[in-house]
Amino acid sequence: MPTVNVCVDYGPPDANPAAGSVYIFFSADDVSEAELKQSINALALALRSDFALLKIDTEAFGSPSVLQENILGRIIRGRERRLQLRR
Repeated sequence: MPTVNVCVDYGPPDANPAAGSVYIFFSADDVSEAELKQSINALALALRSDFALLKIDTEAFGSPSVLQENILGRIIRGRERRLQLRR
């Protein structure tokens, strides 16, 4: 989002995954509170729409793992088709 700047600290390079990361969000320079609220609301609306589609897909396929397998299968079949077209 152009109205937000993000700083990421992944922690020490030799730390294990449980050490965690930190994401810090700042409003971008010269962005009003109204602009920031508008962009956050637009993002929230888009995410709710995406989650609703994922929920429909998940319900149709039974579980998230089945959905993942279905998506992976689509990707693999697409790659296979592209390889066949190149030959």
